[in-house]
Amino acid sequence: VLALRRANRGMEGMTIDPASDRIHAFLQSPLSDGKTRYAVSGKDEKIERFARFLRWIEFDPASGATVRMLAYPLDGAEYADGRTGNAKLGDVVALGSDKFIVIEQGESAGGGIVNRLMLVELAGATDILAPAFNPATSDLEKSSMRDEPVHGADWSHVTPLKKSMLLDLNAIGWKAEKAEGLALADERTLGITNDNDFGMKTRVFDAKGAELAHADVTNFEVDAQGNIVAGSAPTDRVRVAKGANHERPLTLWLLRFDRPLASYSVP
Repeated sequence: VLALRRANRGMEGMTIDPASDRIHAFLQSPLSDGKTRYAVSGKDEKIERFARFLRWIEFDPASGATVRMLAYPLDGAEYADGRTGNAKLGDVVALGSDKFIVIEQGESAGGGIVNRLMLVELAGATDILAPAFNPATSDLEKSSMRDEPVHGADWSHVTPLKKSMLLDLNAIGWKAEKAEGLALADERTLGITNDNDFGMKTRVFDAKGAELAHADVTNFEVDAQGNIVAGSAPTDRVRVAKGANHERPLTLWLLRFDRPLASYSVP
């Protein structure tokens, strides 16, 4: 089912839980597998834009087996255009005993980019590798959008993993778009860095060379020759250009908390 990952939204974060020696990873955003009816709009919508969760995977490095798969919940109301697909997970560190800190970021419903540190606990979460959830398919994603079972897979029977915001990075001065590096320096200290995309940015220009500031290339469709056929005018052009000045530097922050991070719990 991981082959259904959205282009350029594969496994962005990976860590080892020292309590179990298991590897934990996740897809950056929901799966991409066509469209299904979305109960909110009553229309067929893309799964990658509105599925209510992304997939969290636990591996046994000794055997290479996938031990379990869990649902990381996403709330579309927090993100631009009500789309869970505008949310991305940036990185993860393990605190031990199935407790983690995750970077959740993306384009917010209120405008601008948000970067949050989320405390995550796996205890009590449903293993969606179970046969009842058709784990080789996106039926569960479809069920989460349709608010009804799909080929027996029923989102209402899933308990997602638990999460709560530990820290809003933007509220303490973080400016970079993508917080995507996370490390545990000691029991009370986190290191955080950004992905500056080599100081470059994808930009869209019209036929006269004027930049289309609000163009969303994720809505574009192109033919085999790279010509735009949907989502923007055929005469528009996508170019790689210099990024904004505040995005170009690589940033490294060390955040010191008032007590050991493992002592925090999801309410």
